[in-house]
Amino acid sequence: MISFCIQNMLKSSSKGVSIPEYSNHRVVILTDLRLPILLASLQIARRHCKSKLLMSKALLRSNDYGQNSPTLWKSIKIFISSIFFDITIIDEGEKISLQSSIGIYSSLVSFTYDHLADYKRYPELFDRYHRLANSAQALAEYIVSHDYLEIYVYNGRFSSVQPIVDYCRKHLIKVWFLEYGNMPYHFTLQDYPIHDFKTKALHSISAFNSNLHYPGRYSSLSDINSEYNLLTHNRFSKHTETHSKYNYGIFLSSPHELIHANSSLHEYSDYDFCKNIINQYGCTQSYIIKMHPNMANDPSWPSLYEDLCSLCQYSSSITILTPLSSISSISLIANVDTCIIPFSSLSIVAFVMGRPVKTHPLALYHHFIEYLLGVPEGDFNRNDLIKLLYHISKKIDQEPLEFSFAILYRLFINIDSWLSRSPHKGLTHSSKSYSP
Repeated sequence: MISFCIQNMLKSSSKGVSIPEYSNHRVVILTDLRLPILLASLQIARRHCKSKLLMSKALLRSNDYGQNSPTLWKSIKIFISSIFFDITIIDEGEKISLQSSIGIYSSLVSFTYDHLADYKRYPELFDRYHRLANSAQALAEYIVSHDYLEIYVYNGRFSSVQPIVDYCRKHLIKVWFLEYGNMPYHFTLQDYPIHDFKTKALHSISAFNSNLHYPGRYSSLSDINSEYNLLTHNRFSKHTETHSKYNYGIFLSSPHELIHANSSLHEYSDYDFCKNIINQYGCTQSYIIKMHPNMANDPSWPSLYEDLCSLCQYSSSITILTPLSSISSISLIANVDTCIIPFSSLSIVAFVMGRPVKTHPLALYHHFIEYLLGVPEGDFNRNDLIKLLYHISKKIDQEPLEFSFAILYRLFINIDSWLSRSPHKGLTHSSKSYSP
């Protein structure tokens, strides 16, 4: 029965993804053993890699961010999979000098919600992620030494996979990225990391210009408009309004959610960004700086707040709102002359409201706004165009790899969730367990 279910699961075709047929020089890298991701990886291996997969032995003993399965359950899943697939398990090897620690910090910050997370604050977690990164580096060297030309990985930014992506790209090995789609248990396969904002934006704009169809529950612009309008609806806004006027409004993102998602932003600092803005536009201007509400989950947000308060020495016309502020962002946008929104999708909202918007050059929405500014007013209905691009940026930008898990999925997903301390999709994070 299990054999039948696995074979049935792998029958469906991949739409919209241009990938060559079988090759001895392609392999799937297992770095996440949660069942939906494992099954998607097996499907890709069967289609494109002659059922070949690689993984590190460290993955059986340690969990990366988002994973929380016991070793025995992971071993059972690999044992069953190995009956039907060629899975090579690589020993961790000796401790290797890592070329990059970005993956470690990405896992650490994602798990703790703490943008200042490091070894001193979370030594146990740091050691766990360092072991995974070390094993990933050893696996990357194995891939290069065995002359693989293409690899398939999930996500690409955490400790168990980032060293592989970085090392393989340096050796000109093609990397394909498997990601969750927006529909349950559907995945996308693309040749760039989902957190590479510039590439994602340019890809979405190109697809938009090519009039590609985007799968999903939307069938018309009116449906998109209906959801988009909820962004500025009072039901989704803070109820406190402000009538104070400012020259510049700076709307920060949440660093623990953003910075370590994109290696290009690893050195980004909210404090430095705000300081540069004030130096650029002058101390005589009035500023309001709004910290992102999600920063309330970050145990280190008071530290950033103190740093931002130190900017008041440069100007007496600076107001800073903490993550706990109840003032509506929509109300603020309406009362500032210029919005400076480095990364948030709020920049599109401000654009719709007719405010000048300045974004960070590495932001996803920077490229959308640049594109919109270049569209002649009479060529499209401007608001519909903005909303459609916003929709595209939020939705999947590749046709999904669709497959049915049938009996196997329904059986194993319940076991997977039950044996894990948290649901397979859930966040395995508890700041109480690792307090600074």
